[in-house]
Amino acid sequence: MTKMQAIAGTVLTVLGIYAVVILLGAYPGRHFLSGSPPTPFAIVLEVVFFLAYVAFAAWLAYVTILNNAALARVITDDEDTGEPAEAPFLVRSLRIGLILAGLMLLPRSIPFLLKVLALPFVLRPVINEWVVSGVLPSALRVPWAQWYTTGFELFRAVLMVYLVVGAPRLVRSQVRRTVAPAPDGGSDRSSVPEVQP
Repeated sequence: MTKMQAIAGTVLTVLGIYAVVILLGAYPGRHFLSGSPPTPFAIVLEVVFFLAYVAFAAWLAYVTILNNAALARVITDDEDTGEPAEAPFLVRSLRIGLILAGLMLLPRSIPFLLKVLALPFVLRPVINEWVVSGVLPSALRVPWAQWYTTGFELFRAVLMVYLVVGAPRLVRSQVRRTVAPAPDGGSDRSSVPEVQP
């Protein structure tokens, strides 16, 4: 892998992470469940649509994040004529790109992080209502689309923190996957630097 391919792979990883997060956040929940009450066919149709949506997001993540070497070669049109990229260059390139991706997600994660900080103040009355009345509080009786939105916001906030920290596991796995194999057929793990968090 050349340095240009490493840079292209890093850019693909950053854009892939951002595209998958935006795609999952834009899920148009309850598309087929507009009727009251929903029919079994509408529920099945909604589940199939949701699974197809998630499958497309997973495919996009696979192509742009996990297996982007072939796409990086197509983008750079660089058939091993450039300077080869060493493992330290890959680590720095990926770290910078992933921190950038985390910072791109930060503005959208701030409102959820503020809600999490306010949770101790909001949770006390909800727990008191639950204990006193013995019934599920009205604050927790929300439609599934709200639970999806809350789960997605939690996922985005955790992903943002992981990326800003530098995503050590992702960097380590990507570097091990892209380091050139040794002449004897095995991979040259000795040249892979240990990624520090």
